Amino acid sequence: MIYFIKKAALLLLAFGLILSACGCAPGQLNLAEDDESEDGMFRRALWISQYDMVDVYLDGGRQRELGDYTELCQRIVENCTSLGFDTLIVQLRPNGDSIYPSELFPPSRYAVGAYGGEFEYDPFPPLLEAARARGLEVHGWINPFRLMTADEIELLDRQYLIKKWWDDPKTRGRTVVEHSGRLYLNPAYPEVRRLISDGAAEIMEKYALDGLHIDDYFYPHGIGADFDAEAYVEFSGGLSLADWRRENVTETVKMLYGAVKNADPCALFGVSPGGNIDTAFNTDYADIYKWCGEAGYIDYICPQIYFGLEHGTWDFASTYEKWEAAVTCPEVELFVGITLGKAVNGELGIADPYAGSGGREWIENKDIIKRCLELVRREKRATGVTFFCYQYFFDPVSGKPNPASARELENFLPVWREME
Repeated sequence: MIYFIKKAALLLLAFGLILSACGCAPGQLNLAEDDESEDGMFRRALWISQYDMVDVYLDGGRQRELGDYTELCQRIVENCTSLGFDTLIVQLRPNGDSIYPSELFPPSRYAVGAYGGEFEYDPFPPLLEAARARGLEVHGWINPFRLMTADEIELLDRQYLIKKWWDDPKTRGRTVVEHSGRLYLNPAYPEVRRLISDGAAEIMEKYALDGLHIDDYFYPHGIGADFDAEAYVEFSGGLSLADWRRENVTETVKMLYGAVKNADPCALFGVSPGGNIDTAFNTDYADIYKWCGEAGYIDYICPQIYFGLEHGTWDFASTYEKWEAAVTCPEVELFVGITLGKAVNGELGIADPYAGSGGREWIENKDIIKRCLELVRREKRATGVTFFCYQYFFDPVSGKPNPASARELENFLPVWREME
């Protein structure tokens, strides 16, 4: 009996050493030690979108001179670290295109100036290297299903699979579907899910990132049954249309999770659905209850709770509680997505048109994010906060603070730093 106890202890020790070697620990994957708080770890992340970076990537419609671009990337990272951010989530695939040279997806117009253009250099490494030099984690961010417009896809070379699918009468309207002037990949088809998964694997293998992230662009809003009617007949197996669509998204999510873990078992894979949990489940067909309730789909959920405390239908506090209750799997963490954009609009006198009775909240108050962060800290369930987005904090080119967010930032920064 003593022999078996000792053997078990040695196996556990070896397992722990393996986890330590890759920087992982059960339930706390790849989180920096200096982020430790009273109840564990806390992540402070920032979304860096294509809209933040377009004027950094480009100058006069073409890629900015490399030396100048590198300096701008370094300034961006310095600004992020000055506010205590430890993780950057960088958009790498906004519309079925690529911010880096890819064999699977065409160069993005945000990075090279126009579809059909080519890279003069890879713009991702300067930002990645600057972040790593300052000790920040970097996660890639992709929109898996959303593509460019029909006019834009015509500019692409036929070497890309999405272009071949669009050009072929047998696959147009099946694998690539048009809705309201924009194209989407249809996740009903295995070959579509494989392309998305292969794209994730390409990013992870090329850059050895700390994680990968998808946001709320699942099925397009307002689609009818005709969007995927042919595939539904072929693949649904008797499921309702809604359940079948959720299965298609879930299978995509599972494959993305696998692609990330195959590249690096310690890397994180997360999903950031819209904050309205009912819309996420019923309209976007994101089965957040499965993903948050069972292991093997995601490492974290980061709902975009872009609502004020006085929002007429989805106030921050009650929305947070709904998401908190949805996360039932101990292996899934809850991060909270918050935007500084409503504060910027409020400073400019712009009311929130979707907030009902709380429409003027951001105009009349300059401590809303402070109170939201205090709620998150008090509840102690979330292990991270992600802010959208860089341009609301700083001008991406000049690096100067955004004056429209200054008062809100001044009020919440002390609470933010206490969450470190």
